[in-house]
Amino acid sequence: MITAPDLETRRTVNISQAATLAGVSVRTIYNWLHAGKLEYARTAGGAVRIVAETLFRPGVARPPPLG
Repeated sequence: MITAPDLETRRTVNISQAATLAGVSVRTIYNWLHAGKLEYARTAGGAVRIVAETLFRPGVARPPPLG
């Protein structure tokens, strides 16, 4: 998990947006979070914000096809 100041300089998405970007299910995103494959932070309200760039690290997900 990352700290709040890091969120100010990095693009974050919610779980639903992350699933759409990666082309996987919401359940898969939760599995990746549990496995430590994604960087994320919790907001003061408890919502999860995922660092978007970590969705496309090697070993996590492939970018969606172009076109």
